[in-house]
Amino acid sequence: MLELVAALNKKTENQDPRIRTEFSFTTGKKYFKIGTVYRGDLEQFKGKLGSIHALVDMTTGNVYKPAGANSPAKGIRFNLLDQKSRELCLSRADQYGGYLYIRG
Repeated sequence: MLELVAALNKKTENQDPRIRTEFSFTTGKKYFKIGTVYRGDLEQFKGKLGSIHALVDMTTGNVYKPAGANSPAKGIRFNLLDQKSRELCLSRADQYGGYLYIRG
């Protein structure tokens, strides 16, 4: 899960410093919530939590697109405990969440 947060933060390194966001996580009852935290130069937004980017099940390692702040959308996107799935997740990860949409 930390690898996913690091991969997302790597994608935001070249953002305009006035609007820079980073990814962090919090621990909920069942899921780790990966979300954005504003780190830009505008004081009124500094350190404020933004949107929830992804949810990771604490017990199974399953990655979900969020349906809301506390609940996942239907369908497992990736599994961070499975090596192939984790590598695919990390290679596709982007700050916009496009890799979390099911294509079919």
